[in-house]
Amino acid sequence: MIKIFKACIVFVLILSLAGCASIVSGQSQFIPITTNPPGATVTIDGRSKVTPATFQLPKSRDAYSVKIEKEGYNTVETDLVRGLSGWLFGNICLGPVGIFLGVGIDLASGSAWKYKPMKIDETLSPIQTPVQSGKK
Repeated sequence: MIKIFKACIVFVLILSLAGCASIVSGQSQFIPITTNPPGATVTIDGRSKVTPATFQLPKSRDAYSVKIEKEGYNTVETDLVRGLSGWLFGNICLGPVGIFLGVGIDLASGSAWKYKPMKIDETLSPIQTPVQSGKK
């Protein structure tokens, strides 16, 4: 009876630790965005903020398009692309239960992923205006 009770406790502990990426990194990711000069408008998924800014993005999508605009400067467009999180491999430490259950939990919750780049620090380039010649 005591052996069964101990086995149940060990099993519950293993289950509670499964899903390493879910525990450590969660289902969304914070992406800080800065620009030089500051004060640029950043738009991701229809939401806009002025730099410096931080966006909290659910990890459920493959990619996000980022648009950075400031009057007098060239517009910058880039993508945040989803890749595997290193925390996913922490499930291996838990053996077969961690590998199957933990990886399954991480994949189902979206926690198995992270976006790259993890932050955006963009130096904006001024729009070049044509130089007028002084000749007549």
